[in-house]
Amino acid sequence: METNRQPVTSEYTSSPRFTLNFHFKLEILT
Repeated sequence: METNRQPVTSEYTSSPRFTLNFHFKLEILT
């Protein structure tokens, strides 16, 4: 999760794949 905190977050958020990964991790955490 720490790796998600990078200066290039804007580039990552633009990627649908990252968004899916992000939501997937959120579901696991919840």
